[in-house]
Amino acid sequence: EQVVLVDRPILFGNEGVQPEPVKEGRKYIWFTTIAYPVVVIPQSITIAFDDFTSSDDIMLDFESTIQYRITDPVKLIKYFGQDWFKNNVKNQYTQIVRDQIKSNSMSDMMSKVETSANVDNNVTKELRELVKENNIPVEIINISLGRAKPNPEVLKQMNETAAQQQRLKTLVASTAAEGQRKLEQEAKASADNAYRNAMQMSPGRIS
Repeated sequence: EQVVLVDRPILFGNEGVQPEPVKEGRKYIWFTTIAYPVVVIPQSITIAFDDFTSSDDIMLDFESTIQYRITDPVKLIKYFGQDWFKNNVKNQYTQIVRDQIKSNSMSDMMSKVETSANVDNNVTKELRELVKENNIPVEIINISLGRAKPNPEVLKQMNETAAQQQRLKTLVASTAAEGQRKLEQEAKASADNAYRNAMQMSPGRIS
């Protein structure tokens, strides 16, 4: 963690961000100076996305994770502030993810590993370009959208459809079994009649 100092003198001195962060040790400052701690090791931001529509118009939910590292604490605080992601990146990032999801089907997003990996790579690439274009001193290390999940209403409908399909399979299997038993009984009766005819017997006479 490094500390960025912003001077706000009342009478004397220069106002603004000090050019060098405090990396270790102690430093005496004016009581009006504001200190902004900045973590410079890799860290993560988690953002949940709800009801993003796939190419087949199925609403999906995601919980994305952005792994990043701040490369210049002083520049970040001076030009973008502590809320740099919320103010300069979040809306564009949301649109990037939305466009990527829209270009893939629900089944591909949920079941194909290569599709998910391709989406993650595309989102990572586009966000890196956005950060670079805006001169934000942040390195985007990796992005993962996590596993795609149908939203609760869609999931309920899918479960109902699966239950109906299972009931239909059970009914078809039951009907087929009943038909098979009927065929077996008819075949047995036909065999019995053939045996009686061959032995010149009738059903009502035993000798």
